[in-house]
Amino acid sequence: LQEEYDSDYPPLTDDDKEDMSESQISAYEKKAKVGLLESDSTLSKFLSELRSTFLDSTSGLSSTIFDIGLDTSDDYSEKGKLTIDEDALKEAIQDDPETVMNIFTKQSTSYSGTTSARTLSSSALSTRYNEEGVAYRFYDVIAKYTSTVRDSSGNKGLLLEIAGISGDASNSDNQLSDQLSDYEEKISKEKDRLSTYADKLYTKYSNLETYINQMNVQLSALSSYMSS
Repeated sequence: LQEEYDSDYPPLTDDDKEDMSESQISAYEKKAKVGLLESDSTLSKFLSELRSTFLDSTSGLSSTIFDIGLDTSDDYSEKGKLTIDEDALKEAIQDDPETVMNIFTKQSTSYSGTTSARTLSSSALSTRYNEEGVAYRFYDVIAKYTSTVRDSSGNKGLLLEIAGISGDASNSDNQLSDQLSDYEEKISKEKDRLSTYADKLYTKYSNLETYINQMNVQLSALSSYMSS
């Protein structure tokens, strides 16, 4: 998300590739892909939701990760990196191991399980989230973005809906592939339009040339008549 895009490497055209070796093309395309996901809104939301799984309290538990020695770094450059106070964590494990365990592994009492979460409504998912420990929340968020199982709305994971994944039907049925098909259709229609327009111009100027030749013949005949 922080990787900057380099505008000096636009996509290669077929003509560009004709003058390059395979190794040159590979090296160029590697550089061209740098930063393509800079500040991507979907990945930004994905990261934010993953962070929230650690920070939000769990229903029924009086303790959070902050009470057992875990925290986020105060250094802005580390972008929310988790830190561990080992002494505090060891003390929490020794004093109340069950609470420490539940902070991470507590299941929802209303909607337990894993893959079944994909069939739940948004309201049920919210209830499930509030009742879960970090590990199950983490699982649910990752499934939301990467699952090949369809949710209650009939959609696969958000990232699969956008770009698909190899070995799954989403590999050829996703937003990016649809956009590419749409662009290809527009290019094809534009080529047809330009071809038709070119044919009209050829016909127009061919007729014009014929008329000019006829006029030249008439002018020549008239000049010959006048000179005699």
